[in-house]
Amino acid sequence: MPALSAGLPAVLLVAGAGSSLDHAVWFAARSTGLAAYALATASVVFGVATATRAGDRVAGRGVITDVHRALSLLTVLVIAGHVMFLALDTFTSFGPLDLLVPFVNWYRPIWTGLGIFAAYLAFVVFASFYLRSLLGYRAWRTLHYTSFAVFALATLHGLFSGSDSGEVWAKAFYASSLGLVAVAIAYRLLRGTSPRPEWPLPVEGRIGFRLTSALGVAVLAVMAPVGVLMLVHTSSASTTADTSASLADGGLQMDGVGFAGSQDSSGTWHLSASGPRPLNLDITQDGTATLRDTTTGEVLYKTGVIQAASAGSLRIAMEGQGSESGRSLQFDGTYRRQGSELQVVANLSSVGSG
Repeated sequence: MPALSAGLPAVLLVAGAGSSLDHAVWFAARSTGLAAYALATASVVFGVATATRAGDRVAGRGVITDVHRALSLLTVLVIAGHVMFLALDTFTSFGPLDLLVPFVNWYRPIWTGLGIFAAYLAFVVFASFYLRSLLGYRAWRTLHYTSFAVFALATLHGLFSGSDSGEVWAKAFYASSLGLVAVAIAYRLLRGTSPRPEWPLPVEGRIGFRLTSALGVAVLAVMAPVGVLMLVHTSSASTTADTSASLADGGLQMDGVGFAGSQDSSGTWHLSASGPRPLNLDITQDGTATLRDTTTGEVLYKTGVIQAASAGSLRIAMEGQGSESGRSLQFDGTYRRQGSELQVVANLSSVGSG
């Protein structure tokens, strides 16, 4: 496919190689994204508890309300950390516009854009706590309902742009969060609203805010490196290729994989993805592609023609070879050309033909 070889002047590794620091930043970006979603979930649940008097007898209205406020603050702080790590990540090389302006990001722009909207709305929800006296209770309450929009947009963002969304544990995580919020909303609809809470909050409420904020920061400080290590372990466990036989048993299931390489004099691209499962991808000038196991040199998958290489997408349907015979693989990539480089994030998924 001449158009492909002409349109891919270089491929920059996105997620699969690089220094140890690069890996740490990439995993930190993913960990903070998951942590922000967990905090947003907790904030919504406590917000509903505030509106229904749930927990009043245990902790008091002021405490429940201000725990909700503290969780909103922690959500905003962790979102800021998520954006910061994405900005520092050399795999994706996101610029200010990619991270701050919805729908201009080259990587899954719709779902990334929804995540940016969710971040802005999360800030609005937190700021509304301090604007209540200016807005009035009715306007404040209406504005505060956007917390449900934050959760909904964050869910879509995580499910469709997160590189871990295909993992079983990630699906369980999102399902549990959705279940908690659904139960809270159902209780809110059945229980009805409670009388307008006191404002400003009593002393015990302010103490609740301080304690929750301090505890949240402490927990995040401990869990952040733990989250990074867990993601490293999970990624390694799910992408390690011990032998060709193990590939034949489980196939390739890899998300957020990057390839890097150059074009030789014949017009063939020689791309590689290092890391737990090192792979080589060769694309000839006429558009055929071959995927090899770098360690053994075995040809795993091969295709006769690339399905698409335009509009920021690269799709390759490949048929299994050798130990992968009887399987087919779908290579779905998103790329951005920047000067003489092209940045790519790809998901690889293989299934048995039968």
